[in-house]
Amino acid sequence: MVYEAMKDAKNLNPVLTDIVDEHLNDLEQAIKYADEQKIAPMRRMALDNLMEDLDNLNPENFVPKIGMKGSLIVRYIGPPERKFKESDYELYVYPQSESMEIWLYLKNGSVQKIEYQNKQKK
Repeated sequence: MVYEAMKDAKNLNPVLTDIVDEHLNDLEQAIKYADEQKIAPMRRMALDNLMEDLDNLNPENFVPKIGMKGSLIVRYIGPPERKFKESDYELYVYPQSESMEIWLYLKNGSVQKIEYQNKQKK
Protein backbone atom coordinates (compact mmCIF):
# COMPACT_ATOMS: atom_id res chain seq x y z
CA MET A 1 0.00 0.00 0.00
CA VAL A 2 2.83 2.39 0.88
CA TYR A 3 4.66 1.31 -2.26
CA GLU A 4 1.65 2.11 -4.45
CA ALA A 5 1.13 5.46 -2.72
CA MET A 6 4.77 6.42 -3.33
CA LYS A 7 4.51 5.46 -7.00
CA ASP A 8 1.31 7.50 -7.32
CA ALA A 9 2.96 10.52 -5.65
CA LYS A 10 5.88 10.29 -8.05
CA ASN A 11 3.55 10.05 -11.07
CA LEU A 12 1.45 13.01 -9.89
CA ASN A 13 4.42 15.22 -9.05
CA PRO A 14 7.62 14.36 -10.98
CA VAL A 15 9.58 16.81 -8.79
CA LEU A 16 9.39 14.14 -6.07
CA THR A 17 11.26 11.62 -8.25
CA ASP A 18 14.68 12.14 -6.61
CA ILE A 19 13.24 11.79 -3.10
CA VAL A 20 10.85 8.92 -3.82
CA ASP A 21 13.09 6.75 -6.05
CA GLU A 22 15.50 5.84 -3.24
CA HIS A 23 12.65 4.74 -0.98
CA LEU A 24 10.88 2.92 -3.83
CA ASN A 25 14.06 0.96 -4.49
CA ASP A 26 14.33 0.04 -0.80
CA LEU A 27 10.68 -1.06 -0.75
CA GLU A 28 11.15 -3.11 -3.94
CA GLN A 29 14.12 -4.89 -2.38
CA ALA A 30 12.14 -5.54 0.82
CA ILE A 31 9.18 -6.91 -1.16
CA LYS A 32 11.49 -9.14 -3.21
CA TYR A 33 13.13 -10.43 -0.02
CA ALA A 34 9.73 -11.13 1.60
CA ASP A 35 8.59 -13.00 -1.50
CA GLU A 36 11.76 -15.10 -1.49
CA GLN A 37 11.18 -15.96 2.17
CA LYS A 38 7.73 -17.28 1.28
CA ILE A 39 8.82 -19.08 -1.88
CA ALA A 40 12.08 -20.64 -0.64
CA PRO A 41 10.41 -23.04 1.84
CA MET A 42 7.94 -24.09 -0.86
CA ARG A 43 10.81 -24.78 -3.26
CA ARG A 44 12.60 -26.83 -0.60
CA MET A 45 9.40 -28.76 0.11
CA ALA A 46 8.89 -29.48 -3.61
CA LEU A 47 12.50 -30.64 -3.92
CA ASP A 48 12.14 -32.84 -0.80
CA ASN A 49 8.95 -34.37 -2.24
CA LEU A 50 10.69 -35.03 -5.55
CA MET A 51 13.64 -36.67 -3.81
CA GLU A 52 11.26 -38.81 -1.74
CA ASP A 53 9.41 -39.84 -4.91
CA LEU A 54 12.72 -40.79 -6.54
CA ASP A 55 13.67 -42.82 -3.44
CA ASN A 56 10.36 -44.68 -3.82
CA LEU A 57 11.18 -45.42 -7.46
CA ASN A 58 13.52 -48.23 -6.55
CA PRO A 59 12.61 -51.39 -8.50
CA GLU A 60 13.21 -53.60 -5.46
CA ASN A 61 11.06 -51.48 -3.15
CA PHE A 62 8.60 -49.64 -5.41
CA VAL A 63 6.00 -47.60 -3.49
CA PRO A 64 3.63 -45.83 -5.91
CA LYS A 65 1.81 -42.65 -4.94
CA ILE A 66 -1.17 -40.80 -6.36
CA GLY A 67 0.07 -38.07 -8.68
CA MET A 68 3.28 -39.80 -9.76
CA LYS A 69 4.01 -39.43 -13.45
CA GLY A 70 3.82 -42.63 -15.47
CA SER A 71 6.86 -41.54 -17.50
CA LEU A 72 8.99 -41.34 -14.33
CA ILE A 73 7.80 -44.74 -13.20
CA VAL A 74 8.68 -46.29 -16.57
CA ARG A 75 12.08 -44.55 -16.58
CA TYR A 76 13.10 -45.72 -13.09
CA ILE A 77 11.18 -48.98 -12.63
CA GLY A 78 10.91 -50.11 -16.22
CA PRO A 79 7.97 -50.78 -18.49
CA PRO A 80 4.89 -52.35 -16.94
CA GLU A 81 4.45 -56.10 -17.14
CA ARG A 82 1.08 -55.42 -18.78
CA LYS A 83 -0.41 -52.21 -20.10
CA PHE A 84 -3.92 -51.66 -21.41
CA LYS A 85 -6.92 -49.29 -21.43
CA GLU A 86 -9.69 -49.67 -18.89
CA SER A 87 -12.58 -47.19 -19.24
CA ASP A 88 -11.00 -43.70 -19.02
CA TYR A 89 -7.72 -44.98 -17.57
CA GLU A 90 -4.47 -46.33 -18.91
CA LEU A 91 -3.64 -49.28 -16.67
CA TYR A 92 -0.05 -50.24 -15.83
CA VAL A 93 0.45 -53.56 -14.05
CA TYR A 94 3.68 -54.23 -12.13
CA PRO A 95 4.61 -57.30 -10.08
CA GLN A 96 4.72 -56.63 -6.33
CA SER A 97 5.63 -60.13 -5.19
CA GLU A 98 5.09 -63.69 -6.36
CA SER A 99 1.41 -63.47 -5.44
CA MET A 100 0.61 -59.72 -5.69
CA GLU A 101 0.48 -57.10 -8.44
CA ILE A 102 0.26 -53.32 -8.37
CA TRP A 103 -2.34 -51.87 -10.71
CA LEU A 104 -1.72 -48.20 -11.51
CA TYR A 105 -4.58 -46.31 -13.11
CA LEU A 106 -3.24 -43.32 -15.04
CA LYS A 107 -5.17 -40.43 -16.47
CA ASN A 108 -3.36 -37.69 -18.43
CA GLY A 109 -0.05 -39.39 -17.61
CA SER A 110 -0.43 -39.30 -13.80
CA VAL A 111 -1.39 -42.02 -11.33
CA GLN A 112 -4.99 -41.42 -10.22
CA LYS A 113 -5.73 -44.71 -8.47
CA ILE A 114 -3.68 -47.60 -7.08
CA GLU A 115 -4.90 -51.15 -6.44
CA TYR A 116 -3.11 -54.21 -5.14
CA GLN A 117 -4.45 -57.37 -6.75
CA ASN A 118 -3.72 -61.04 -6.22
CA LYS A 119 -1.97 -62.49 -9.23
CA GLN A 120 -4.19 -64.63 -11.37
CA LYS A 121 -3.05 -68.23 -11.75
CA LYS A 122 -2.10 -69.10 -15.29
